[in-house]
Amino acid sequence: MEKTQKLAALFLLFTVFIACNSEQKKLSKHQPEEAGESLNALQNEGIDNPKDFVYKPDEFEAEPTKNSSAKDQRQVTGKTAQKQKVKKVHPKPTLGLYEKTQVPTETFEIDNTKEAVIYGSKGTLVSIPRNCFRTKNGKPVSGKVQIELKEVFSKADLLLSNLPTVSNGRMLETNGSVYINATAEGQPLELAEGRSIYVEVPTDGNPQDMLIFSGSFNEIGNMNWTPVGQLSKVMYTLPFETLDPRIPSMSQSILERIVQPENQNTFLATRNFKKRLNYIEESSAFHHKTDEIVEFYLRNKHLSLSDVDNKILNYFKGLAKCYPHVEVDDPSHKGVFKARKRYRDFYDEQLTRADLIYTHNVALSDENAYQQLLGKGLEEEKAAKVMQHHATRLALIEQKKRLMANRMKSNMSNIAKEFAENNFEIDRLGWINVDKFARMSSTSKLTVKYRKPGHVYTEAFIVFENRRSVISGKGDKGNKFCIFDRIPTGENAHIVLVGFEDDVPFAGVKKIITGKNEIEEVDLSKTNLVALEHKVMQLN
Repeated sequence: MEKTQKLAALFLLFTVFIACNSEQKKLSKHQPEEAGESLNALQNEGIDNPKDFVYKPDEFEAEPTKNSSAKDQRQVTGKTAQKQKVKKVHPKPTLGLYEKTQVPTETFEIDNTKEAVIYGSKGTLVSIPRNCFRTKNGKPVSGKVQIELKEVFSKADLLLSNLPTVSNGRMLETNGSVYINATAEGQPLELAEGRSIYVEVPTDGNPQDMLIFSGSFNEIGNMNWTPVGQLSKVMYTLPFETLDPRIPSMSQSILERIVQPENQNTFLATRNFKKRLNYIEESSAFHHKTDEIVEFYLRNKHLSLSDVDNKILNYFKGLAKCYPHVEVDDPSHKGVFKARKRYRDFYDEQLTRADLIYTHNVALSDENAYQQLLGKGLEEEKAAKVMQHHATRLALIEQKKRLMANRMKSNMSNIAKEFAENNFEIDRLGWINVDKFARMSSTSKLTVKYRKPGHVYTEAFIVFENRRSVISGKGDKGNKFCIFDRIPTGENAHIVLVGFEDDVPFAGVKKIITGKNEIEEVDLSKTNLVALEHKVMQLN
């Protein structure tokens, strides 16, 4: 009996030991799960890769107290991690820098029920028809509208505004970029159906092969340009007294024939023809044929300006064949080849016709002219277009008057540049670029390595000396180097590094000849906004 009681007691002790050991294993398994709750909580918040974020313990961990146990502290940490938001670090910190260095925004207020023309401080003209805007849900806007305008014409402004000239990986050459946006009472607007905005961008670049590109930033802030249209081939006519077609080497009789009333609706009354007159004057020292060349335009005014340009181009091509053995230093020889090139540029503009003045027997300057046009049977869209053209023409006349007021202070070559512009119509708001795809006879690949302090986030650009191009490369995940896959070979350029950390800018510049080296190392050092902008401006 006593032996049986001892065996029962031993069995009870063994059962208690097994139960306690099992409970301890459960506890040891549960504790790591609690410690890992903060990571699970982050993943449950929708974070796919926690490595893409910077975790600061004081953002989600409770401060331990003297009286709390280790287990209590673990429980508090796990619960707090579920409640607190984790701060996300943007994958492109330099966006904070570009907000400080980008070109400023100009703001204008217009009445959406009337035509409006605005001028940017750098020469951009924007002509807006009446009833041009509507809300995002399609409702008409009847009150005041705020227009935002940015103008980017230099390589430095392109870089400092985060606007590299690249279209789906292809290098572009630019004649300028503008940003146009519209809001009403703080709400974004869009263009109404059938409405378009006329834009003129001043430039001294050649419009050959130029296209209209629309720009958009991707989710991390990189710009890409997409072709959406072509430059306008139509020319606005202006009164002859405003154009002032006189040039010193042209006879009075030819001038009198130009300014006849029947020529007002021809290309003879356009700024584009005035630009050709200025070149005829500029080159008259070698050809001595001003009257003959202008007479040729007069006789062919019924043709498109492009067709007449082509005929004169062929004339200078023929002259060039007569000079195969003349010394290069001969002025006539040089003049003929320059003229051939210039008329090739004129022809490449492909200007077709003058924008004829149609009033429909309505005084378009009257306050109720729009209603009169509707009374003549014109549809709303057509009537709005007539009024927009009238407002644009008046604005161009005023602009020309201001330019001519400064004529005594300018020489002929400067006057010629004042007439150069790229004009086009847009059916969307946002970033618009006048660009062309870069032509390259040979290309090379370049790797740029960063020599930088610490872990400063860095971007690399290449700014070309003889092209209006600023391109960005593809950086590695570790942000230690950057690759430019396809760049023109044998050209002078600058590698520009831009960095940003803790609200402090960094920069580095190195001059190179593309294709000479496959790898370039560039130093990055701390700077300030003024010094950074000055350094980049020198690359224009």
